[in-house]
Amino acid sequence: MDKMILLRIKNQILGTLAPSKVAKDHVKIFLSPRRFPLKNWEENAELEGERLCFGKEFEECLSALRWGKGGDKRVLIMHGWESRATQMYTLAQPLLEQGYEVIAIDAPRHGLSKGKRANPVQFASSVVAACRELGPFHAAIGHSMGCAGLAMAREKGASITRLVLLASPANMLDNLQAFADFMKLPKKCTEIFINGIGITVGCPADELDVGKMLSTGQPEVLLVHDRNDIEVPFSSMARIYKKLSNARTWESSSLGHRKLVRDPDIATIVAQFVGTGDIARTTYADSM
Repeated sequence: MDKMILLRIKNQILGTLAPSKVAKDHVKIFLSPRRFPLKNWEENAELEGERLCFGKEFEECLSALRWGKGGDKRVLIMHGWESRATQMYTLAQPLLEQGYEVIAIDAPRHGLSKGKRANPVQFASSVVAACRELGPFHAAIGHSMGCAGLAMAREKGASITRLVLLASPANMLDNLQAFADFMKLPKKCTEIFINGIGITVGCPADELDVGKMLSTGQPEVLLVHDRNDIEVPFSSMARIYKKLSNARTWESSSLGHRKLVRDPDIATIVAQFVGTGDIARTTYADSM
């Protein structure tokens, strides 16, 4: 029998008998992103860039990858969960052609950055540190969990006024519930798990609402999402948009969650918005 099926059955049984223990174990699992070997298509991204060290407040300096040198024309990229800077290179290429300097962060326990754990608050702290030490930035681009990190970073004082959010979750509570459902945690166990995440990261999950966090200060925002995203549902864009009615939107239908950041057409649209604060057309908002 498949290992995941066995784990889910085990969670259903033990999660009912010993919900606190199972919940505690899954807090550790959720906050311990897996590391994967560098893929062949990432090697050029690494070779083309320059490694930077930043984030002195962390136990060990974080790593970032810089492409190009555009002076004051800098763009920040924040990857998603279990991703890394090199996987954002497609997004950087049209920006480099426009003369931007692009800096992509490796969050704690991601890429070449050290760390035993990672969470949305640490993503945000990484962005704040990058803005302070490597900025200022003309714009910032986030993918998935990286979007939550950017939104929270603005609340922590990062000066980012133009943002692109690719496949952004509406809030972290949804992500935790989806994880608990996937792992087949019983209801009581799920409640303890979600509460445990909030205690560990120092912020309740229901307060990590991307639209709400970005609704102050009137930043310029582009929301990009794929209709067939099975990791972060397409409906998340609608929920964010309702709180950011001035946001621009773009939808795709064949890229899913992760291929979104490797699509040249999406990269071109993102670069257009970074440069002008607008895009040629919008599809999603018009259909709401």
